[in-house]
Amino acid sequence: MNVQCSQCQSAYDIPDERLPFGKEISFPCPSCQTMIDLDLTGATPDDPDPPAEEAAANDSQTVDESQTQHPNYPKGDELKTKIFKHLKNLPPIPHIILKAREAMTDPKKGFKELSQAIESDQAIATLVLKLANSAYYGMAGKVGSIRRASVVLGFKTISELIMVAGANSMLNKHLEGYDLDPGFMFEHSLAVAFASRAIAKMKNPDVESDAFAAGLIHDVGKLVLDTHIVERKDLVESILQANKNDFLRAEKQVLGFDHAQMAAWICERWNFPKNLTLAIRYHHQPERASVGKFAHILHLADDLAHWNCQAHEEDETIQVDCRSTKALGLKYAQIEAVMTHMQTAVREINLINCN
Repeated sequence: MNVQCSQCQSAYDIPDERLPFGKEISFPCPSCQTMIDLDLTGATPDDPDPPAEEAAANDSQTVDESQTQHPNYPKGDELKTKIFKHLKNLPPIPHIILKAREAMTDPKKGFKELSQAIESDQAIATLVLKLANSAYYGMAGKVGSIRRASVVLGFKTISELIMVAGANSMLNKHLEGYDLDPGFMFEHSLAVAFASRAIAKMKNPDVESDAFAAGLIHDVGKLVLDTHIVERKDLVESILQANKNDFLRAEKQVLGFDHAQMAAWICERWNFPKNLTLAIRYHHQPERASVGKFAHILHLADDLAHWNCQAHEEDETIQVDCRSTKALGLKYAQIEAVMTHMQTAVREINLINCN
């Protein structure tokens, strides 16, 4: 595809295989670093026409509604009611995460109650101390207790570490329906959390703490929906094949809602603040959210985390959704800085988590 920079007028021929057709993206002009926005939602690669039968399959955007309803498998409100009726099917968010978030947003609550909660869970306490002594936090071998860590690192940082440790115990699971290996969901959520916090620090400091929390739990809906996806696996696969692996579309057609909606309902159950809940609800559709820049922060962070785990050429520039870069007013150098920060944090914490 031929692309021209509106600032310096430089023209580039970008191979189709390097473009994510079906999305709106932003990337920097190699000459002047001005962000170039491309709307590829209606574009298609300049490939030879496929055989007629293949084209017909590719053009199929939906599966017959009657095929998405199985008498034994409820969907929509019926499925939602069933899920919330059986609370044991909800992931029991560690009590410690709620305490840590409250502590980060309201220091007046003090550290005593939080430290007591930590000490009641030896696994979390051990991981918190490991993280506190990691190279990333710069305290290698210097802290031997939670209270000492809070003094050395500060109240806000230790609360962040407690949230990470709590999320680790909740998210380190194999999700068969989503084909996610143990550890992947936690690592992805960790990346989104650190990226969200870094972007918020640049563009909306008021939501910095909540942005970190939202990043950690934005995909929690998948934990609830996984068994229902497994039950309907054949139908899900047929929809994915017809719709270019669009998992959100598959969830909506088969279940009646997607994992972002489920995550928001769960957040309401956990009494998280409305701005955090709405940001999670619309982290795939940030332009629909009524929470200012928060949803765009979470969406861009999610975009960067997904980009980071894909295979790219060494010199390939980062491609992200232009809706959020425009809304947040980010320059490419800032996006690169967020990516570097995210990669460093995740790498260091994963080293600790694996030991």
